[in-house]
Amino acid sequence: MTEERALRIFNQSKQSEVQKLANLKMKKIRELNTEPDWIENTTDVEIPDYLQRTLLLGPKYNIQPKNNIPYVAFIADIERAIQNKPEADNIRSEVSAMVTNFINYQTQPRTSEKEWINKDIARSRAFLKEHAELIITRADKGAKTVIMHANEYRAKMSALVSDTTTYVPLTDNPTDRTLSRINGMLKEWHTNKYIDKRTRDKMLLFNCPPPRIYGLPKTHKESRPLRPVVSTVGSASYYLAQFLANILQKVVGKTEYHVRNSFDFSNEITKIQIPEGYVMFSLDVVSLYTNVPVQKTYEIIEGKWGEINQHTQIPWLEFLRALKIVLEASFFQYNGKMYKQIFGVGMGSPLSGVVANILLEHLEKEVIAKLKTKGINLITYKRYVDDCFLIAEENKIDEIQNEFNQPFDSINFTVERETNYSIRFLDMTLTRNGNQINKNWFTKQLNGRYLDFSSSSPYAHKKNTAIALIDRALKLTDTIEREKSILTVKGILRCNNYPNDFIDKILSARVDAIYNSLKYEDRDVQMGRYASLTYIPHLSEKVTKILRKYDIIASSKPVNKIKNSIFTKLKDEIPKMKQTQVVYAIPCECGRVYCGQTSQTIEKRIKNHKYSFKPNASTTGLTQHAVENHHTFNYDDVKILEKVSDEGRRKIAETLHIKLRGERAVNIQRDAMEISSIYNALIKKLRGTPQFKSTIQPSIKPTTNQPEAHRDDG
Repeated sequence: MTEERALRIFNQSKQSEVQKLANLKMKKIRELNTEPDWIENTTDVEIPDYLQRTLLLGPKYNIQPKNNIPYVAFIADIERAIQNKPEADNIRSEVSAMVTNFINYQTQPRTSEKEWINKDIARSRAFLKEHAELIITRADKGAKTVIMHANEYRAKMSALVSDTTTYVPLTDNPTDRTLSRINGMLKEWHTNKYIDKRTRDKMLLFNCPPPRIYGLPKTHKESRPLRPVVSTVGSASYYLAQFLANILQKVVGKTEYHVRNSFDFSNEITKIQIPEGYVMFSLDVVSLYTNVPVQKTYEIIEGKWGEINQHTQIPWLEFLRALKIVLEASFFQYNGKMYKQIFGVGMGSPLSGVVANILLEHLEKEVIAKLKTKGINLITYKRYVDDCFLIAEENKIDEIQNEFNQPFDSINFTVERETNYSIRFLDMTLTRNGNQINKNWFTKQLNGRYLDFSSSSPYAHKKNTAIALIDRALKLTDTIEREKSILTVKGILRCNNYPNDFIDKILSARVDAIYNSLKYEDRDVQMGRYASLTYIPHLSEKVTKILRKYDIIASSKPVNKIKNSIFTKLKDEIPKMKQTQVVYAIPCECGRVYCGQTSQTIEKRIKNHKYSFKPNASTTGLTQHAVENHHTFNYDDVKILEKVSDEGRRKIAETLHIKLRGERAVNIQRDAMEISSIYNALIKKLRGTPQFKSTIQPSIKPTTNQPEAHRDDG
């Protein structure tokens, strides 16, 4: 037997055994993942088993890509992370070698134990393409996946935006006017030295989509109404809203009534003694955001200006001007039409939460002071966002609720009283036991869905999922019930395919850490520069170790989740020509391409390219190639290569795409930034991978079309 044949037989045998092991493992996973509560099919369409298996994995399940591996985004993230580091070239060399080894590994023949997942996903996408009447989305609460008829969704959304007590239709899109107001104000602020250039430039925008609304079904309520969600990320007022919120955040949450999280509340509640005749109850604000009295909020913020102005150089009237632009620009798009929210604050704005918090802090201070003058004693009052926990005399509950409902006509509190000495608040069940309060961690689903252990996600994400649950069982439960809570956590994690040895290891480490406070404090201290990297399974972990040597602490962001490929995109789609913050490629009739990047819309950038043919206009590689060769570029066939909001990363990605195309790219040197020659060998290696081979093989198409250089279309 020849050595070559022996090696071939060995590899075939090895692959066969790997496949058998994978089949056994996947059979176990499929048996575990049969929890019917994870999927709710509200339609009469029979869902095939492969789609059910795919949806049971969960929206956050990350798939290991076979071909479209995000190398460009990954390297751009690395470059951004090592910017201005003295050891940058050393890092580039080590990372390049690691990526090269990974590419070599990718080209080796092997059997993936998760191949069935990729096959199920491919079949699921084909099924959903044939059944366009179906919508796949997540529920408003919990981790449930909902399958519903598109007609039902559209009817409910239409009814929602037609509610004239909350929304009014607009005749045009206010985005450009809002941008103009914000940009003009920011330039004035910079001129007057209220903000520095970096802050101004971070908030300046010149093209952006409007906010877009979508709905999530409330499966816990009859007839499954939709909860409206407005996505404002990247919209006209988004970055200004973030800026204002960061300033205001410095003066909220400082009161004795504020609850930061369940753990802080748990620590405080154990110290409370309940006198005889006193009971626990909770107050909850009805639809807080859409009922915030905005004009009154301005007055409250002005009253706190003595504290706020310690954190900004902006004078009050200018700050108020900015607040009004953001809070009164609550417009959004649905089904191609524009609407405006006529009361309250925008549900998706970064500013809304802190403004609502300021309002409630003012309200509770006023009400509690008034209750004291009436001789009504609150043993405790604690608030987390719009949920309030109180202990008072049982016969005073109605009067207390009435007082909380007095200050503002639009702000109404509902009350929930304890039942059988118990009440649920946050994620705990609190029980009166004499004058003490016993606490027990409460989870709505004993087999709830979390990140699946078999997901191609960073190990740290799986570890943190387990830690988050274990910490709740340990910290939010009294000693006597703790063992039961731990068993609940183990059951949840097993249901999500976490191995027993992994669970036991994390549990042991957390018990040791929590009950040894000195060790617990030491483990949380991490010094260095933080960076966010696009996640590539098996590669990112190795590169993270390299960066750690140079005091760069990297976190990974998975980008190939099931929700991105299977779940329905409910927001209005942004047309290709209206996309912003992209790296793009425009093909020429000869088969070569021009690569560029822009923060503007593609439509506007293409107009600029066409304008560059006019006399005295600045020249790009596109213009030069078209003029010298009398060639035509197909602007309608422009392709989006990357979508990157950060300008630095976007410019790096643009350069990498130009380099990857080599002679096929018509770009000239000044079209893009420089990138270290250390990457040259890696770029050459990447050109040989399946996903980039086509980018360096132009198909020449001779043509006699009128050259673009001679057209005057401005």
